[in-house]
Amino acid sequence: MNKSMKLLSILFTFVLLPISANADMLSDCMTAISNNSAFQQAMTQEIFPNTSDLNQEYVTSKKNQILAAIGATLLAQQNECTKNISTLAKQANGKVWYTRDDKTYAFQFKMADMFAILNIPVGIMLYNNLTKSAGDVIKLSDVPKLYWSKSCSDHVIWDNLDDDAGVNIAGQKVFSQYGGSDNEFFLDFEEGNDRRAFPGLVLMDETGTTSEHIVQFSNL
Repeated sequence: MNKSMKLLSILFTFVLLPISANADMLSDCMTAISNNSAFQQAMTQEIFPNTSDLNQEYVTSKKNQILAAIGATLLAQQNECTKNISTLAKQANGKVWYTRDDKTYAFQFKMADMFAILNIPVGIMLYNNLTKSAGDVIKLSDVPKLYWSKSCSDHVIWDNLDDDAGVNIAGQKVFSQYGGSDNEFFLDFEEGNDRRAFPGLVLMDETGTTSEHIVQFSNL
């Protein structure tokens, strides 16, 4: 039986997706989400309990709930989506499908809106192993010693931080959410060398206090 297709947009502008390897990766992820039974069930039972609700006005009012359902399903797709999550976050749009009463509805959305809903805390780690790829695990035992030079980031910070270290210079310019030039930045140390959280993570040292913070962001 041929199914009719209707586009219900939760996006107010349309942007064509580029045709590339990234497009294939995006298509695989969106297909995995669309075919996920938990996603289809959430759409039917929680968001669209009545078929009559499948109209543009209602869809717009339920935008955040739809994005939350898409996002939760994305995180559950260990192969198709999470392995390429950083690349997905750079895409302009996504589109998923929902089947109801022999009709298929397409929901197009801005990728940035979905990741804002997900609110994933993300830190920044510098690591000198080019064999790693997205989804690989780095264990504490994999980092037995410091792998950066003093010109990159301090090896000790007992006698103040080096203002000329690369990580500090970059951090003061770009991490405005963490005080920018008002504070200082360094890489966390290895186990046994006064490690705070995990080796290579970018940390902020709050000037004039003993407070330190992991530099992290909630939206990929």
